[in-house]
Amino acid sequence: MALPTNTFTTYSAAGNREDLSDVIYRIDPTDTPFLTGIEKAKATAVLHEWQTQALAAVNTGNAALEGDDAAADATTPTVRLGNVAQISRKVPQVSGTNDYIWAYWGNPAQTNLPDYSVNGAVWLPLASPFDAVYHLEQTGFPYADSTTQHPATTGTAPTLSTGIIGSGDSFSRSPYLDVGPITLGDTFTLSAWINVSSTATDIQSIWANGPGGYSSAGLRFYVNDYQTADGALLIATGNGSAGAQLATPAGAVSFNQWHLVTAAVSRDSGTAQLYVDGVRKASGGIRTDFPTNNDVNFARFTDGFFAFKGLMDEARIQQGLASSNWVWASWMNVASNSTWQNYSTVVQQQPMLTIGADPGGNVCLNWPGYNTGFGIFTATNLAPPVVWTLQTNQPVFVSNRWQIVLPPDDGKIRFYQLKSL
Repeated sequence: MALPTNTFTTYSAAGNREDLSDVIYRIDPTDTPFLTGIEKAKATAVLHEWQTQALAAVNTGNAALEGDDAAADATTPTVRLGNVAQISRKVPQVSGTNDYIWAYWGNPAQTNLPDYSVNGAVWLPLASPFDAVYHLEQTGFPYADSTTQHPATTGTAPTLSTGIIGSGDSFSRSPYLDVGPITLGDTFTLSAWINVSSTATDIQSIWANGPGGYSSAGLRFYVNDYQTADGALLIATGNGSAGAQLATPAGAVSFNQWHLVTAAVSRDSGTAQLYVDGVRKASGGIRTDFPTNNDVNFARFTDGFFAFKGLMDEARIQQGLASSNWVWASWMNVASNSTWQNYSTVVQQQPMLTIGADPGGNVCLNWPGYNTGFGIFTATNLAPPVVWTLQTNQPVFVSNRWQIVLPPDDGKIRFYQLKSL
């Protein structure tokens, strides 16, 4: 290790104060609850010292006559101990082509990078991981699933268009994605950003793992009730002979406008919750016996009917029940990101350059430590055009200020300027 030139250290200081604790401690294996419970001292100097003294052994023969002359007993002096405070540092540095550092907290055995850091997959939350995430940014098959589990390889390709986030897809009542069998489980959450065409009538399918029909075996998540354009959001479930349907009030989904629609489904309890733009619009009963391991279609029912007309983006299937807060945050993060989170204004302070001389006649220039990334430029005159030359001396950090020391210039007039590099 080496110190920068002209660094002033405590080794050279003449005014270092003694740091000696005013409490005398006793080192003993016996528990000392009172001493353990009181506040400890804080080191205020490089060398922090304290004293210890052992208690004298018990003297059972220490009986004295009343009125007897007292004689001085031998006294054991205290032992003076100390510790030296040490500055420790560990500065990591990586090359430009390896410009990130992974840090782990709470598990020193965790040394392997997560899969999504190297395979391009989406981050999977531990509590409710995603089964499928489609960003819909491809121009044709296969449509990538960011969880890498269910890429859509068959169907009829939609047309690439402007989405709510970057690219999305335009559906015209015939395109759809067949994402294959997905085991939904007893609790799951379906969602997608949709923009329903104002000319769309009848059912507009979003997710389905079954054919049309009130009691048909499967699940269907869609906009508009049968043979209407009422703008309701619905989820229908059936076991092949009986069905159940949950719907929001009409007009929950307006047309020609982007909306995040979400269905949080609990098959085991027979309930579901429907959200539009982060707000719960309906909650009620569904079937507890509809199939959950069928082939899944996006943008139509599995029998080819009721395909979607409009734009869609960011389609997802998530394990578990997304909370109302999660659903709201998912909408807010996209719809109004600047309102959901924002950054304070960075206040730039004008640096103040100070010039002086040291005892050796050298020129000392310094400025506040919070002004980083500056350099000293010099010129011999200010007649246009002024030629400013960067001083190559590297600044050093002394007493919370940046400092550059320059040799005297034989009485020549010289101008100095502090500029951002």
